Amino acid sequence: MAPSARRLGLWGPPTSTLDWCEENYEVTVYVAEFWNTVSNLIMILPPLFGALQTFRNGLEFRYICSFLGLAAVGVGSWCFHMTLLYEMQLLDELPMIYSTCVFVYCLYECFKQEKTVGLIPITLLFVFSMSVSLVYLQWKEPVFHQVMYGVLVACLVMRSIFIVTWVYPWLRPLCYASLAIFMLGFLLWNIDNIFCEQLRYCCVDCMTTANGNLKTVALSACRSDPPSSSAEQRSSSFVGFGPRCTSNRRGPADVGRRRGRCQSCFGPAGAGEPEEAPPSGRR
Repeated sequence: MAPSARRLGLWGPPTSTLDWCEENYEVTVYVAEFWNTVSNLIMILPPLFGALQTFRNGLEFRYICSFLGLAAVGVGSWCFHMTLLYEMQLLDELPMIYSTCVFVYCLYECFKQEKTVGLIPITLLFVFSMSVSLVYLQWKEPVFHQVMYGVLVACLVMRSIFIVTWVYPWLRPLCYASLAIFMLGFLLWNIDNIFCEQLRYCCVDCMTTANGNLKTVALSACRSDPPSSSAEQRSSSFVGFGPRCTSNRRGPADVGRRRGRCQSCFGPAGAGEPEEAPPSGRR
C-alpha cells in the first residue's frame, strides 16, 4: 500500500505508478522518499570511479559504458524517489533496461578478440530495448517492466554460471557471493511489498523507538544491486545482475489502516478490542 498522501511537498502529489513503503516527505519537503533517495549515492559514486579507472587502464569502451550505465540508473532512481513523478519513474526504469543490455553484451562478448564489435548482438539488444520501451510507454504496467528486466537478468546469471564453471572456476566464490546478495535483496524487496501494511501500521507501537527504521528493509533491497553488480564486474571484466528496486503498486491512501498491538501484526487485533481511529498528521 502506498504511504500517506496527506503530507505533500515541493513536487506535489505523486503521479508515479509505483511507490515504496517509506513515508513520503517525512524528512524534508524537498524530497519525497529521503532515505530511498540518498541511498542511491552507492549506485552513482562507485560506478563513476569504476568508469574512470577503466578509462585509465585502457580497457574497451564497452566496459566504460557498463559503469556509466549503472551510474545512470542511480541518477534516475535518485530523481524518481525524490519526486515520485511518472516522468522520473521512466528515467529510473528505462535506463535499467538499457544498461542491462550493455551488461549482457559485455558478458556474451567477453571472449571475442579485443576491440571487435559484435553487430548481431548489438542489433538484437537494441531492438529488444526499444521494443520494451515502446510497449511500456503505451502500457503502463510495472509488472511488464519487471518481467522484461528479469529476462535480461536471467541471461546474465546463466552466462555468469557458465563462465565460472567452465572458464574461470577460481571466480566461483565471487560470483556466488554476488548471487547471494541478489537473492537477499529480492527477499527483502518482497517483504517490503507484501508486509508493508502490517509492518508499518500494526507494529508501530512496538517500533516507536526505531523512529521508522523499517525503511531500512526497502533500502537494503534497493541497494543490494550495486554490491552484486560490482562483484560480478570484477569476476569477468563485468557482470551486473540484480533487481533494481521498483516499488509497491500505488493504491488508495489510508484505506483500512489500523494500529493494532504487536501480537496482531499478521492477524486481527485481540478479541473484543475496539479499532482505533486512523492516525492523523505526523507521527
